[in-house]
Amino acid sequence: MSSSPTLTITLGLLLVILVSIPVISLNLKSVREPTGQAAANTLIVGSGGYSTIQAAVNAAADGDIIQVRAGTYNEQVKVTKPLTLQGDTGAIIDGQCSRENGIEIVQERDLEIGGPLYADVSNITVSGFEIRNTRRSGVHIGNSDDLPMSVAPHDTTIRNNYIHDFNCDGGGDHDEAGVASYFGGARTTIMNNTIRFRHNLSDTADGQRSISDGIFFFSRNINPSGGGHIITGNLVVGGWDGIGGWGEDQKDGVFDQDTLVENNTIRTCSDDGISAEGGGQNNRLRGNNIAGCLAGIAIASPISGPTYVENNTIDSTGGQYCFKVGNPSTATAHIIGNRCTGFKGIQQTDPQHANLVVRSNCFNVQRYVFEFPYGPSSGLDFDGDTMFSGGTPFKWDNVLYSTLSAFQSASGQERTGQATSSCPLSGGTTPPPPPPPSSKVGDINGDGSVNILDLSVLLTKWGTTDAAADLSKNGKVDIIDLSILLSKWGS
Repeated sequence: MSSSPTLTITLGLLLVILVSIPVISLNLKSVREPTGQAAANTLIVGSGGYSTIQAAVNAAADGDIIQVRAGTYNEQVKVTKPLTLQGDTGAIIDGQCSRENGIEIVQERDLEIGGPLYADVSNITVSGFEIRNTRRSGVHIGNSDDLPMSVAPHDTTIRNNYIHDFNCDGGGDHDEAGVASYFGGARTTIMNNTIRFRHNLSDTADGQRSISDGIFFFSRNINPSGGGHIITGNLVVGGWDGIGGWGEDQKDGVFDQDTLVENNTIRTCSDDGISAEGGGQNNRLRGNNIAGCLAGIAIASPISGPTYVENNTIDSTGGQYCFKVGNPSTATAHIIGNRCTGFKGIQQTDPQHANLVVRSNCFNVQRYVFEFPYGPSSGLDFDGDTMFSGGTPFKWDNVLYSTLSAFQSASGQERTGQATSSCPLSGGTTPPPPPPPSSKVGDINGDGSVNILDLSVLLTKWGTTDAAADLSKNGKVDIIDLSILLSKWGS
C-alpha cells in the first residue's frame, strides 16, 4: 500500500525538524533577530536577570516572554501589552496582604486625551506561578467602565497556576476572587489552575467558604465582554460561587455568550458551584464535578439562551439542591445527562423560571427530586430521567406527590421516567482531577518535559488558533511557536 502525500510530507517535515534541533536550539540563543519580524525575546527574572518581574515587563517588547526563575517576588505586577509570563517551579508572587492583586492585566483611561492609555492589551498569558496573599484578587483582568469594550484586555490566558489566600481580610465582595475579570474582554481562557481560598485549611473546612468567588466575571449590557471564554480543568476550593459573577439579570451578563465551562472540580462554596445566569447564549457547562455548595448549578435564570448543562456530577449533601431554578425568562436551558445525589434535585427558589428541557438525568436524593413551590409555568419539558428519593419525591405547585405515577398523572411530565435508585442512564461521570500545573514553556501536553510528544501536538495544531499550542500567543500556531518549543527542547 502506498503512503498518502500528506503522511509523507508530515513525516518528512518531522525528520527535518528532529535532525535540526541542535542547530536551531543554538541559533535561538540570540536575543532578537536584527532584520525582518522580530523573534520573541526571552527576558529572565531572578538569578542572572532582572530583580523584579515588573522591571522585566517594563523592558519587554510586544510578544516577548518573561521567564521567572524560582524565588519569592514581593510585588504586584501590572501587564498592559502582549506578553507571556512563565514561572519556573517555585516562582511565587506574594502580595504580603498589603498589595491589592498579584497580577493586573488592565486597560485604563488616559486622563489627558480621554481615550485608552495602552495601545494593545491582548494576548497575555500567565502560567506556572504560585500567587498568594493579596488584598483583593490573585489575577485581576479589567477595563475602565467608561472606555469601549473594544479596547478591553482580550485573548487572555491564565493557566497552570496555584492561586490562594486572596482577599486576605475576608471582607469585600465577590469580585475579590482568585481570578477576576471585571469588564475584561472576549476570549479569556482560565485553564488547569488550582484556586484555593485558604491554603492552610482542608478542602472541606467551613473556613473555605467566603464572600469571594473562585473565578469571577463581570459583564453587562452596556459593557459586554463578547464572551467566547473557556474555563476548563480548574480545581476551585472555597469562596462564594466557585465560578460566577455579576450581571445575572442581564442578557450580556456574567459569561455573556459562547462560553465553555468544562471539567472543573468545585468544592465547599457558600452559594453556587457554577452560576449559569445572565448571558447564556450557547454557553455549555459540562463534565464538572461539584460538591459542598449550597447549589450545584444555578439556572435562575439565564436571560438569553440556549444554555446547555450536560453530564455534570453534583453532590448536594451538606447543601440544598443540585440545580436552582427560578425568576422569569424566555430563554431555554437544557439539563441533560447529569448525575445528582445528596439532599434535593431541582428546586424553584423564586416565582417563574426559564424554559427547561430536562432529559436523561439521574436523581438519587434524600428529599424532593423536583420542588416547585411557586408553581410551574409554561415551558417545562421533563422526561426520561431516573429518580429516587428517601422521602416524598415531588412538590409540584405546592402539592406533594409520593409516587411517580401520581406525579405523572397530575403534571404530565416524566412520561418515560423511571422510579429507581440505580442510574442505568448515561448520567454524568466524575471528571478526572485537573493535571498538576506544568511550569515549562513548550510543555504542551503537560507531562513535565518538552519532547517529541509536544512537537507532535504542535504539528497537528499547525495553522490553527489552539490556545495550548500557540506558545507565542499571537493567535496562530506557526513557526514562532515551533521556535519557542525547540528552544526549550529537553527541559
